[in-house]
Amino acid sequence: MTGICFRYSARAQRYRRTVVLTAMFLLGAGGGFVWTVAVGSAQEAEDSQGQAQRIVGVWDVAVTLRDCQTGNPVGAVRARNMFIAGGTLTELNARGNPSLRNPSFGTWHVDGQGTYSAVFRYSRFDSAGTFTQTVKVARQIRLSRDANAFAASAFVEVFDATDNLVQTGCATEAATRLE
Repeated sequence: MTGICFRYSARAQRYRRTVVLTAMFLLGAGGGFVWTVAVGSAQEAEDSQGQAQRIVGVWDVAVTLRDCQTGNPVGAVRARNMFIAGGTLTELNARGNPSLRNPSFGTWHVDGQGTYSAVFRYSRFDSAGTFTQTVKVARQIRLSRDANAFAASAFVEVFDATDNLVQTGCATEAATRLE
């Protein structure tokens, strides 16, 4: 990923200033439509921010690993998820020896009213401590009305040490907020 250069940052600031001045001009010229759009966008941003805050916190998660073809359960694990304001998350699970797996780090965002997407990754190691795999988990989350529980479906991809996809899997999750 490329960082933002100061030169482009200054250009972006000039662009924003131009957009604001243009909007002010249109408003002064009777551009009521522009005003309506601007107010609607601000309201949408406020609603999205309110939705985002609902998932922020620490969750106790029961994960059911499933056969992707049949949906039949093939295993279970417990995990803790921490959704952090601003769109990042961490995950820890209680499956196996903790020295064979590091914590997960990822991102999340609001998809719609009560629905979220989240992706996190973690690394696996062999008993000698050598890195062997990266696991990517992508989830679709449905938050309960009271924001104290969620249900999720997940798709798992396992990559070897050279980033070749070696395995896929599926899971469902049921979570409750830790208070």
